[in-house]
Amino acid sequence: MKAFQFVLRILLAPIVLLLTIIIFALALLLAISTRALAVVSSLGVTLSLLLFITGDHKNGGIFLLLTWLISPLGLPMIAEWLWKGLDNIRGVMWRFVFC
Repeated sequence: MKAFQFVLRILLAPIVLLLTIIIFALALLLAISTRALAVVSSLGVTLSLLLFITGDHKNGGIFLLLTWLISPLGLPMIAEWLWKGLDNIRGVMWRFVFC
């Protein structure tokens, strides 16, 4: 049993290190894109309010929904949730391999 665990740890070590690099890159990409999409969504809210004021309620509502999706409360929150789940899996594998 000890030999099997040792072989499994040797096989999983490169995967854990690769996951660490990937998670770091994803965290950086997520942080940059969340900031950029926050600026774009604030402009989108302004444009959708202008559409509501001009009387185009249907397009204003659709644009407001799309703006909400790219805001930090929409798709970036789902991406962060998935990133944290991947980081938790990496943490479990790290503890198995290196502890």
